[in-house]
Amino acid sequence: MRPLVYTGQLRQTAYSMLCDEYIEKELEGFKKYKGETDIEASRRKYNLEQEARNKVDDQLERMSDEEIEKLLESKHKGIIAVIKKKAKSVIDSYRLSKDEKLDGIDVADGGAYITDEMCEALLRMVGSWSSDIEEAFKILRSGNIYTVRTKLNAYNKIVTTVIGTQKYTAFGRRRDPKTGIMITYYDKYALFPIFESIAYGRTANIFHAMKKQGVDQLKINSAIKVGSQGSQPIKWDDYSSVEGDEKPLFLDTFKFNSYEQRFKYLRKQLNTDPNEKKYMNIGTQATKIVMSNLNVNNYYVLRDGTKIKGQDLLDTIMNSMNRLSDIGM
Repeated sequence: MRPLVYTGQLRQTAYSMLCDEYIEKELEGFKKYKGETDIEASRRKYNLEQEARNKVDDQLERMSDEEIEKLLESKHKGIIAVIKKKAKSVIDSYRLSKDEKLDGIDVADGGAYITDEMCEALLRMVGSWSSDIEEAFKILRSGNIYTVRTKLNAYNKIVTTVIGTQKYTAFGRRRDPKTGIMITYYDKYALFPIFESIAYGRTANIFHAMKKQGVDQLKINSAIKVGSQGSQPIKWDDYSSVEGDEKPLFLDTFKFNSYEQRFKYLRKQLNTDPNEKKYMNIGTQATKIVMSNLNVNNYYVLRDGTKIKGQDLLDTIMNSMNRLSDIGM
């Protein structure tokens, strides 16, 4: 029997490759009909793309893993070996040694910094741009000619409009740039715009690095729930002061792990009814808070009577969670 990790990656990769082929074939020679509006043509094109995806779903549902392997290998020789190697490395990673350590436990809620340009684009796209919001942007983009109170009120107005009472979610599939394997990702976080006039200290360092490297959105580790694409740790001693500038910049050697994510996969989280059952699973946020209060130097007794040091317990739990997230589970 094949491991579920391998089967999942095999079928996701096949789905992506076949969709590209089917859609290209379906849209071959596509053009707008005479008298057809742009919206009607766009809708017809979308329907054709969706029909192609449905055909791929139906085809893969009828195929066994062995048949999919033969199909992929005929199109891209050697890709099955890559998928097997990737799956094996993921499965082997669960066999953690007690010497493996983590940088620490992140109990922060999911959040992301976005540039003022992305914030403006987002507000315009969702129809939340108004004369009041435009005035708030003008204040925050005008340097230091306004008072701190005025800038604070302007920022609160923008943040309230961007976030409201809901978080944002992003769900989709991404292609691993090294292996070509498709991995499902799911992010949930609040958005916080950064403006140069109110960015100081470390926030200013982040803002300038984002601008310099063309990064529109910087996600905190806890914003990535499933399918991490590899976080880039920031060392706060890894920046140099520029003479005459109160806002030091990161060294040129520091690079964000950047990738492209489409706006269409960004959604506001829907409000849901509260869970009023007598028993329920404890939330991940509460779990992290409890674990952060464990004494790493003490020993804890597991249900089977085994004693384990606090640091080893934390490392095992957090490493297992990270491994599951990295493979889209």
